[in-house]
Amino acid sequence: QALLPVAQELGLVSVPIGEEGHLHLESFGLEGGRTKSLRQSRSRLLRQGLTFEFWEAPHSPHQLNLLSAVSQGWLAAKRFRESRFGLGWFDRDYLEQCSVAVVRDAREKVQAFASCFYPASGNAVGLDLLRHLPSAPTGIMDLLVVELALHHQECGYRMLNLGLSPLASEVSASGWTHHSLAAARRVLQTLVPYNFGGLRRFKNKFRPEWQPRYMLLPRRRDLIPAALMAWSVEPRLSGLWLNP
Repeated sequence: QALLPVAQELGLVSVPIGEEGHLHLESFGLEGGRTKSLRQSRSRLLRQGLTFEFWEAPHSPHQLNLLSAVSQGWLAAKRFRESRFGLGWFDRDYLEQCSVAVVRDAREKVQAFASCFYPASGNAVGLDLLRHLPSAPTGIMDLLVVELALHHQECGYRMLNLGLSPLASEVSASGWTHHSLAAARRVLQTLVPYNFGGLRRFKNKFRPEWQPRYMLLPRRRDLIPAALMAWSVEPRLSGLWLNP
């Protein structure tokens, strides 16, 4: 959080938007009691004939259609439209240029996928869009992320960015009252009716290191307009977020 004092000197205030989960691949493994549930889910699904594939970009129209079918099924089950606050969303032109991890069932039907991005550092990979069919077997996302982590571990990557856990209540903000932050979270929860708590619990299975992320604002009354802005802009514009 070394940049926060600099921002304060510039007259800016920091508003927490969530926490980012970093999974250190050098020490990641499935041995021991802490990863028992992940290990069991993986073994069970592999016995059922599920397989992991990693698709390098660019993708064919047929591949994108397969991903689109999964995405549409996921959205229909959740009963809400695409969100853009701290989450990836389905965009064919964007996904065509992304590496994608997929899980197929025994009949080779794509049941789940995750798109990836690669920061300029060169030793990390990030998760963007995570989707699965409503009929997919329980634990399929555990399998997908585990296989993705192991794949990049073998390729020499050091960190898997599990992405932002938006509106994390554990993060505090300098210069903001508890009631102000609660109001901002209520606004965003209304605009984005997504189970962010469930998302965080899922990511916690992998025991990541959580790092706070902030939005910088010139004055406190800009909080609600900023919340509206955060909902409408693309979260892939990483310059909006302060990574301390």
